Amino acid sequence: MSKPTHSRLCSFGVLPALLLGLGCFVSPVAAAPDALSTRAVRLAQSRGANGAQLAYKRGKLAKQGGDAVSLKLAAKRCLVAATIVDDAVPDVVLTLEVKDGPTLSDDGSGPSAALRYCAGAVDEKVTLRARSETATAFVLGAWGISSEAAAAGQADAGVEGAQPAPLASLGKRLQQLAAKRASGLSAMTPVREEDVASQEARKREVVLAADQCYRVLVVAEPAEVEIEVALSDAQGASQGNVRGKLELSLPDAKPFCAKTSGPYNVSVRTTGGAGRVAWQLYGASNPELEARWPVGGKGDQLVNTRMRDIHRNQAAKAPVMEFESGQLATNDVHTSHFDVVGGRCYLAVAAGVPSLRALEIEIIDQRGNTIARGQEQNSINMQRVCADISGSWTMNAKAFKGYGAFGVQVFVAPQQ
Repeated sequence: MSKPTHSRLCSFGVLPALLLGLGCFVSPVAAAPDALSTRAVRLAQSRGANGAQLAYKRGKLAKQGGDAVSLKLAAKRCLVAATIVDDAVPDVVLTLEVKDGPTLSDDGSGPSAALRYCAGAVDEKVTLRARSETATAFVLGAWGISSEAAAAGQADAGVEGAQPAPLASLGKRLQQLAAKRASGLSAMTPVREEDVASQEARKREVVLAADQCYRVLVVAEPAEVEIEVALSDAQGASQGNVRGKLELSLPDAKPFCAKTSGPYNVSVRTTGGAGRVAWQLYGASNPELEARWPVGGKGDQLVNTRMRDIHRNQAAKAPVMEFESGQLATNDVHTSHFDVVGGRCYLAVAAGVPSLRALEIEIIDQRGNTIARGQEQNSINMQRVCADISGSWTMNAKAFKGYGAFGVQVFVAPQQ
């Protein structure tokens, strides 16, 4: 194999330069402007890219597979990330992950996706990921924005009907809003960036748990556009709404605590022209339920203290059921029920006195499938399980050997 010839890149980036008829030498890492590459560049230009190519990858995505490329984004610099797949693919998902920062994800559908991001006061490591449910050829890349004024002009000249790039980074503004309005809460979804039109609400499904409280944070642009954000349950009943400009919090004061687990809808629309928003769902354990379902119950017997020790040592989170206790003889079974939320993992614990010499835990989902079954030759058993959809699950705790006092409880599992 012959060695590639090393040569300099154009200051504007190889692919944009070729598309615009500008002369330059091609670096060995640059790709020829095939159909997907050309479409990726034009998509990036339509979102305001007018600077150098910062990252580029093309190849094949496996079915239900993905690929990624990383780069360092200089402080206070902006980029547009874009990915393109074959036209027949119904959807490609693009995410932009910032190390120790936000994760942005596109919410559109179709064979293309794009995101815009600006770094803060220091250099940042950024990872772009493209994923598809269908096997396909793909292009994934990032292009810089050399200046906001030039970006706006290039967007207008490059693609008919394209809008100028927004001046501020929505992702960064959302981070700043979270620091003020989401103290003590954890991000429950990635940052979602999308265009919103007047009288055409963007409705997105989120899954909420009855043991948690939530707040939706939204930032918007341009400044003159008013945004309305609403939360409703699966039946369409309103759970709250708020209007305002630039940044909003729903609810504005005390977080919303879901009464039932399951799907809810966040809808966003403008009331004075088209705009662009970034929003994110934050949540935390419901303090009322934590008080109602204390870890290990309220007693100080051996099974109570053992449950608290396990909860602490395993770094488990909030309980999702009351601590249940009693006596088991050999072959006795105690049955409990608890609610799960799709996408979350749980730690089911059975703890007994030493005379219970073999404990089994069995977890059954709402469809009757056995999710986990494990037997320990001692008086403590733990099973970690994860739910794909929300529902009511069953836990059976059985004494195979021995007898005596026992307790069971299920917690939200720590992240692994």
